[in-house]
Amino acid sequence: MNKYSFIGFLIVFFAGAAFAQYEPLKELTDLTKGIIYVQEKPPKTPKPEDLPLADSVTQYGITWKFDKPARIGQFINGDYYVIGPVTVIEITTWGTDLKSVPLPLIGREVPPEELDKIENEKAGEKLIRNGSMLNPPAKQEMSYDSGIRNWFNSALVSNVPYSLKPSDSLVSTISMKKAEVVKRHLIKGASDGKPSFKRGEGDNSPIKYLAVLTCVSEPLPPDAFRPSYCDRTGKIYYSRDFKRELLPNLAKVPSAPQSLDEWVRIFQRPWVDTGFFAFANPIANMPAYGREVGRISGRHAGDL
Repeated sequence: MNKYSFIGFLIVFFAGAAFAQYEPLKELTDLTKGIIYVQEKPPKTPKPEDLPLADSVTQYGITWKFDKPARIGQFINGDYYVIGPVTVIEITTWGTDLKSVPLPLIGREVPPEELDKIENEKAGEKLIRNGSMLNPPAKQEMSYDSGIRNWFNSALVSNVPYSLKPSDSLVSTISMKKAEVVKRHLIKGASDGKPSFKRGEGDNSPIKYLAVLTCVSEPLPPDAFRPSYCDRTGKIYYSRDFKRELLPNLAKVPSAPQSLDEWVRIFQRPWVDTGFFAFANPIANMPAYGREVGRISGRHAGDL
């Protein structure tokens, strides 16, 4: 191997290593494997020692680091849970130089040249980018990013450490950069509103990615759904309880998709928007407006 080939190998290796940080612990969730659980034959619940012991976990580019190693599991859609209580002492993401970048940026840590039009209209308010909220309230009050129109509440701005106990949810985000344009993930061949959003333009959301880390008291079976990030009871639902017998048994139509991968990508990531009018939802995770949410949720195979 000559030196140029070796350099090329290093570039590919480190790029692959950085990309791997964005992937779940297991490559495919049970949903994408096509596993169907039923009440007559429920899946086994793992023992604590069956779960990976780790001092951090990463999803969608966001890394949560703990004060001590903890047992990590996954809900059926791939979202993570941690056996608690546990304390998150650091939240980071990967920068373009493959270095770990601490989150969030608060106050003067946000460069003046990065302030968008909405932020410049909020004189005297605390600034934040890439924010997190522990147990966000089910109302129009968010502190993920100071570029959020109307619903931003600077009094809720917080930072690590976050002490998580069972039933707690830590919602963390990655903000768009000033004037950054994010292309939405749309159904091929369908029209679902704006194909892309630009930070600071109109009422557009400034949030790009969002992930939810849930704290639980014990391991969960693989068909468990993540509880709502606003549900303080931590109620768990299971896919085995789906009443599939109520679904009509119809023959597959010719226009039906050969693969459901596209639909898994659309619905798998957290849809988080406790405000209205898409001022604060994660653009790369979900449809950006109630109209598009309705279209995605109600679309049938004949439209593809």
